[in-house]
Amino acid sequence: MSDDLQKRFADEIERQMEARWHDSSLGAWMADHHDEVAALLRTGAMNWASAAAAFGWKGLRAAGGKIPDAKAAEETWKRVNALRQNRAVALKGKPQSRPKT
Repeated sequence: MSDDLQKRFADEIERQMEARWHDSSLGAWMADHHDEVAALLRTGAMNWASAAAAFGWKGLRAAGGKIPDAKAAEETWKRVNALRQNRAVALKGKPQSRPKT
């Protein structure tokens, strides 16, 4: 696959990822702060229940405009992270796997 085609493919993935989160301010926030969330997770310090309460208090919403609970926050992260990883793989030109939903 040519570098230009790979870039266009990666750009399309990025566009679709952004479009998917239009109704999820939580997903958009996580995508914008991916590196910080990933660093916190690496420390083992993430408490999804506390994080969800803080996200809700700040006005962030999960898919469908719902106030996030621990499960929604963690699932949103998993999707955002999988999409980010797939984009990185696409840019490298390696086969990609589909994110679990």
